[in-house]
Amino acid sequence: AIMQAAEVPMRTARVASQALGLARRIAPIGNRNAVSDAGVAAQLTSAAVRGAILNVRINLPLLPEDAPLRQTAPTELARLERETATLEAAAMADVSTRLG
Repeated sequence: AIMQAAEVPMRTARVASQALGLARRIAPIGNRNAVSDAGVAAQLTSAAVRGAILNVRINLPLLPEDAPLRQTAPTELARLERETATLEAAAMADVSTRLG
């Protein structure tokens, strides 16, 4: 159960990050009348990534010291945080530009 407590939110963070990437891609090219939806998607998926990261972090110390996730998660979480900030900022910049 402890492994799942860290693995499930890690998968959530990865999938939400992919969804954020889609919001970033659609923001500059999607239907102009729905550009605010791309912004909302970017904000919500960013929040999902960040929330999942918090859940991983709180559960990591509970894992056995030799658990692979305990060893690899800190680096992956840092990368996900950087990418999330970059993708959300880029998506919101595109949304702001298109909104005028």
